[in-house]
Amino acid sequence: MNRKIKPAAALFSSALLALSMMPFAAGAETVETDDYTLDVDGSEATIVKYIGEDEDVVIPSEIEGHKITVIGDESFKSNADIVSITIPEGVTKIGGHAFAVDKGIESVTLPSTLVEIGEAAFQQCSSLSTVTFSGDEAAWQAVTIGAENELLTAVTPTYSGAPADDAGTESSADTSSADSSGEESSSAEASSEETAAAETTSEESSSAVSNDTTSDDTTTAAENTCAGEDASETEVPPSFGVNIPYLLGGIVIGVAVLDILYYSIKKPQPPTPEIPDNNGGYGQR
Repeated sequence: MNRKIKPAAALFSSALLALSMMPFAAGAETVETDDYTLDVDGSEATIVKYIGEDEDVVIPSEIEGHKITVIGDESFKSNADIVSITIPEGVTKIGGHAFAVDKGIESVTLPSTLVEIGEAAFQQCSSLSTVTFSGDEAAWQAVTIGAENELLTAVTPTYSGAPADDAGTESSADTSSADSSGEESSSAEASSEETAAAETTSEESSSAVSNDTTSDDTTTAAENTCAGEDASETEVPPSFGVNIPYLLGGIVIGVAVLDILYYSIKKPQPPTPEIPDNNGGYGQR
């Protein structure tokens, strides 16, 4: 009896062990959206196939909560509609033949997190003329690029930033720079305030001098006016000075009139003629 129980216990233990190991052996889950088919493994995802119809494709950094880290093999292959493609930060690998025979692609934007580009990923992309890399030149030189990507490597990239690994260092540098800039700005602002205060004081002084000068000029003008009026009143009375010509004219006219009257009175009168009267004599008329 005991001999039969032991094999049964061993079988039960083996089954439990197998069940406990099943989650570790589970494969990736497939998720399909309107534009993409994904292989999801935990929080990360690989784009298996692009099924959208956009000309300017901007791949999101996350799809349904899954971070995109890999552009899968042949995932965008032979798509004649795509004109430009933007791959997000966080993607580390572009698989082989991923964009092969996409002859309409003119521009590609690649992330600074990129580590590897697979064989023939951009094969026969004959319209490709613009490549933008989100890192710096050193990070681009560190990317492993597979064979048959001559159309990609023939284009001189435009660098728009620094690699993700150096982001922390750059952030510190930027912070230090910002602090220095802040201190310099504070010093500059203090200097500007002092300069403004000095200019204000200078302007006030100039204004005060100008006001004093104007006041002195006004006082002098007023004094000159008063002095002129006093001198005019003392030396030549305005009424007398104005009436002298009229007075002289009146005198001359008066003398002339008197002279005319005098000679009119003294002028000898003609004799009265005598005429005969009715009696044969002469008498005066």
